[in-house]
Amino acid sequence: MFQVIPALSAFCAYAALGILALYLLVATFFVAVLTLDERRISDTRNSVLFCYKHKQYVPNACSQKDLIGTFLKDVYSPTLMKKYCKVAVAITTVVLASVNTWSFTKLRQDFDLYDYLPRDSYATEFVQTQMKYFPDRGFGASIYCGDLDYFADQAAILKMYADLNSNAYIQNGSLVFWYPVFLNYLKTTREPLVTQSLHDGFPGSRDQFNSLLLHFLQQREGRSFYHFLKFGNQTIPQVTASYMQFVHAHQSSSAGDIDAMESVRNIVDNARLVNGTCFSYGFKYLNNETNKVLKGELYRNLSLACVCVFLVTLLLIANLWTCILVFTCVLFTVVDVVGTLQFWDVTIDTASSILITLCVGLAVDYSAHVGHMFMTLLGTREERARATLASIGPAVLYGGLSTFLAFVLLANSRSYGFILFFRVFMTVVIFGLFHGLVYLPVILTWVGPAPYPSRVPQRSGTEQAEPVQRENGFGGQKVAILSKRRTVSTQADLGYPCGHCRCECHCGVHAQMEPQQQQQLQGIKSSGLDTSSPDTCSLQYNDVSACIVLRDADCATSQSLIGTQVCDHGTAGIQDAASRHGCVLCTVQCARQHLDEVMTHLGSGKIGLVTGSIPMAMPLDHQHS
Repeated sequence: MFQVIPALSAFCAYAALGILALYLLVATFFVAVLTLDERRISDTRNSVLFCYKHKQYVPNACSQKDLIGTFLKDVYSPTLMKKYCKVAVAITTVVLASVNTWSFTKLRQDFDLYDYLPRDSYATEFVQTQMKYFPDRGFGASIYCGDLDYFADQAAILKMYADLNSNAYIQNGSLVFWYPVFLNYLKTTREPLVTQSLHDGFPGSRDQFNSLLLHFLQQREGRSFYHFLKFGNQTIPQVTASYMQFVHAHQSSSAGDIDAMESVRNIVDNARLVNGTCFSYGFKYLNNETNKVLKGELYRNLSLACVCVFLVTLLLIANLWTCILVFTCVLFTVVDVVGTLQFWDVTIDTASSILITLCVGLAVDYSAHVGHMFMTLLGTREERARATLASIGPAVLYGGLSTFLAFVLLANSRSYGFILFFRVFMTVVIFGLFHGLVYLPVILTWVGPAPYPSRVPQRSGTEQAEPVQRENGFGGQKVAILSKRRTVSTQADLGYPCGHCRCECHCGVHAQMEPQQQQQLQGIKSSGLDTSSPDTCSLQYNDVSACIVLRDADCATSQSLIGTQVCDHGTAGIQDAASRHGCVLCTVQCARQHLDEVMTHLGSGKIGLVTGSIPMAMPLDHQHS
C-alpha cells in the first residue's frame, strides 16, 4: 500500500480490503449457508422451492466417472514418471526459463496513454496518421515563470533562454519566448517614445520597463505575445506571470523522453534568478513521471510479493525444502509470463505492473497444493509423486481451467487493458499448470523431502506389529499379515477416507483386477462380513477395530501405493466397487468387531490384517522387520 504511484496504492488498498472481506465472509456467512444447504440436500428438498421434497436421488452412472482423475492416475502419472519424460521435462523447463529470462531483460518501460484508446476510435486514427506523416515531431512543453523581476534579472533570464535554445532535446527554432524579442525591439526601434526611455539600450527604471513592455505588445512585433503574459492591477501594470513554449525533439523510447524532461528541468532549476521561480511542464510529462518510477516500483513490488508468498508458503507447508521447490515454480512462472509478454511487445506500464504483481499470488496456487500433498503421503518419492498427481492433480487442473474460462471471452476485446488482462492471465494459467503438474512432480521424485514425521507410523511400548509373508492358494500371491499384537498410532497417521466408513486407512494397495483376485473377493464375501451395509462399517477412532486389506505384493514397487484410490463402497457391495474402479483398494472394509472375532472369519490368511485404534497398513517394501 505504500506506493509512490497513487493508482498502485489504491489498488493495493482495494485488494487488501477485498481479501479481508472474503476471509470474513467465508469464515462466517458461507459456512452457515453451506450448512443449511447440506441439511436441505439431506432432506431431499428442492433448491428453490425448499418446501417441496424430492424422491431419493439416484445419480447417473456416467456422472460418477472421474475421467480426469482416472487419466491422471492411469495414463499421465505413469508416463511422466518414465526416465526419458523426466529428462524432457527438465530440459524444457530450463529452456523456457533461459529464453524468457533473456526476454525479461529486454522488457521496455513505456507508459503511453494513447495505448488505452479504442483501436477503432477517431483519436487513435489521428495519432497513427500523425506518426505516419510527421514521425520526427516530438511533444510540446512549456516553461512557466512566476513573479520574476524581469527588470533586474535580465542576465539570468537571457542565460536560461540561451541554454534552452542550444539544448539537444529541443527542436531547433521551436523555442518561443517574448523576453529576447522585446529586448531586440528596444535595440532596433527608432520610435522617440522608446529611445528617450532607454539607457545603454535598456529601460532606466522598473516603471519604464513595464510601460515599454505594454507599448511593445501593442505593436506588430509584440501582438502575438500578449497571451504569453499576465499582468497585475497596478496603475502601471506589472508582469505577474509568463511562459515560453518549445517542442521536444522526437525520442525513440520512454527513457529518451525522461532524459529530455530532466535536461530541461536542470536548466530551469540552475537559472540564478533573484526573485521568483520557473518550472517546466508538458502533457507528456505525466507519462514521463510515471515511467520514471514505474520500473523500480515493479521490481520492488515483485520482490515484496515473492517474500510474502515464500513466508506464507513456509508457514502452511511447514517444510523449508518443499517450500523452496514450490517457490522455484513461482519464480519460473513469473519469469516465463513476463518473458512471453515481451514477445507480445507488452511494455511496463501501470496496468501491466499490477497484473504482473498479481502473477506471484496466482502462480503459487498451482504448486503449493502439490507440494503439501506430497508431504502427507508415505512411500518412495516416485510413489508419493504419482499419488499426489492422482489425488490433488484433478483439483489443480480444474482450478486452472475454471480460471481460464473466467477471462477467455476477453480475447476478442478491442481495448488494450482487457487484451493485456487476457494475455497475462492466460500465460499464468498455462505456465502455472505446467510447473505445478509437470515440473514439480518430476523434481519431487529426484530431490523431494521425506514426509511429515507425524505421517510416519509411530509405535511405542514393547509390543510391535510383526509382518509375516504367506502364500495363499490363489496363484501364490503374497499377503502381508500383521500379528495380533496391538499397535499404537496417532490420529495424525490418518490417510484418506475409506468410502462411507468413518475410519481412514494407509492401505495403499493398488492393482488391476485379475481373475484370481476376483476369487479372493468372493472369499471375503463368503467369510461372513456384511460388506454392503454401512452399519457394519461405522468405525469410530476410539473403537477396537481391524482394517482388512487384500494385498498384492507384486505391484508394490510399480504402482502408487499410498492413497491413490479413495474407495467408495456404496450399497452395491465390495466386489462391484472393485470392478468399477479396477483397484484392489476398494476391498478395504472396517468392522466394529473385536480382533478375535475378526480373526475367526479370516481362516486361511487370504487377507492382510492391521489392528489398532486407528488402522494402519504399509506396503511390504516399507514394513520393518
